[in-house]
Amino acid sequence: MSEALPTLQVDTGRAFRGGQRQVALLVRGLAEAGHPVELAVPPGAPLAAAVAGRAGIVVHELPMRGEFDPRAVRRLARLLAGRRPAVIHVHTAHAITLAHAARRLVRWSGPLVAHRHVAFAGRRNPLARLKRRWPEGWIAVSRAVASRLVDDGVPHDRVHVVPAALDPESLTVRRAPRETRATLGLDDRLPLLVFVGALTPNKNPGLLVEGLRRLATSGQRARLLLVGDGPLRDELARRAERAGLGDAVHLLGEVPNAADLIAAADLALFASRSEGSHSALKEALALAVPVLASRIPAHRELDLPDEMLFDPDDADELAAKLGAALADLEDRRARAQRLAGIAARFAPTAMVEGVLAVYRSVLGQTAPSPGS
Repeated sequence: MSEALPTLQVDTGRAFRGGQRQVALLVRGLAEAGHPVELAVPPGAPLAAAVAGRAGIVVHELPMRGEFDPRAVRRLARLLAGRRPAVIHVHTAHAITLAHAARRLVRWSGPLVAHRHVAFAGRRNPLARLKRRWPEGWIAVSRAVASRLVDDGVPHDRVHVVPAALDPESLTVRRAPRETRATLGLDDRLPLLVFVGALTPNKNPGLLVEGLRRLATSGQRARLLLVGDGPLRDELARRAERAGLGDAVHLLGEVPNAADLIAAADLALFASRSEGSHSALKEALALAVPVLASRIPAHRELDLPDEMLFDPDDADELAAKLGAALADLEDRRARAQRLAGIAARFAPTAMVEGVLAVYRSVLGQTAPSPGS
């Protein structure tokens, strides 16, 4: 085995969203590969519980009240001075400032690596521009995110693409599709569509309700499960009622095992306006469920044929693609089976190896591979 690379991982998030799931997969994988991890998180952060008790991982719950918290900087500085990691790896924007200040405080000369999970445009103020130049390396979870980082001013030779991993737990189907449908009080008479994600403007679930309405006007009927929660929930319920789809649109909220619902569906739908790396879409593909997804850079990276893609602002195109898919479900299922091998591309071990390659690059142990 290659020499161990001890790291200090810092995540200031207080929720357990997609980014924190990736951090959990990463630190578990690093520890299992023999690379010790110190993980700094806020008190009570769910991420701490997600990795608790794992050999090779030491969790430090540190109060971190924003990116200019001097006490948090001093606590991180003490960790740096006492543990002397090879690399600091930060996973949030606030963590960049805290970690950079901590290393300057103790004159620690090791590299700082920042992980970017989203494709949103960065802020343009002077501090934000400065922060993008502090890390010696940036990890982007997709080519779309890498392109955004470069557009925002990160030097190209500091950006490395390491695709986000699929959590094997998220692919565990515990109930047969017929049993899942029966639990929801649904039968097999109508096709079942599913969306998994936050009910937010960026995820664009309203387009799915509108697409279903337009599909119904053509004489085709289906049911839509909206799995997730968010600020658009009440508006979506009202919209479905106004469209006469009150019995066809089911808002299920957060569920403990979305894989059961994805596997029970005839078609999985994703209408996001932007994504860093869309885990729910990749989960549907790995479960061999036919998909329709918005035509955005992160989705196009998955090499989906155009018949599976639609404009996130075009309800007519979505309705037409829905109608075509539902009219030929057997063929779509056969194609989905051929796409299921995507899971191997996003195994946690592949992500860990990719991250280790970035560590070695910023440490000067290997030739850098910018934008790879």
